[in-house]
Amino acid sequence: MDGFKKNWYREWFGEDYLTVYKHRDSSDAKDLIGLIRAHVPLDYYMRILDLGCGNGRHAFALLPHVQKIFGLDLSEHLLRVAAKQKTDNALESWPSFIRGDMRHLPFKKPFDLILSLFTSFGYFDNDAQHAEVAMGMAKMMKKGGYLVLDYLNAGYVTGHLKAKGKRKVEDM
Repeated sequence: MDGFKKNWYREWFGEDYLTVYKHRDSSDAKDLIGLIRAHVPLDYYMRILDLGCGNGRHAFALLPHVQKIFGLDLSEHLLRVAAKQKTDNALESWPSFIRGDMRHLPFKKPFDLILSLFTSFGYFDNDAQHAEVAMGMAKMMKKGGYLVLDYLNAGYVTGHLKAKGKRKVEDM
């Protein structure tokens, strides 16, 4: 990946990330969860993994519909934001946020639904690492479970991506 620092994703998902993507808020998350609910039969007692959960916006949007939601993310900063929101809303048990690398899932019990939303998949240096994530998701999925993978449409992006662009967000 020319022009990118190796392991750039370890540093990118911090305060600046939340500023640049502040339009991706709880309302946006509720809309996506509504779309998922229209296609995946959710049960209140399902176990759900929000892989690459960031600040937890999708996990919080799922709470009225499902109890056992686990969010896993590598970013300490985004997980602190999720934990603060959990505390601010006086939520004791769920969602449960865990810091970890999606290539090495730390769970023992499988999930009914695994979510990988807002293109949280595909950041690693080679396809072997991406395959490791995919195999880990398959291993942690209950038989008959669901995977929702939100990923870029490569053909559309290739045809519509501008070579350069500028956008000002706050003082950035």
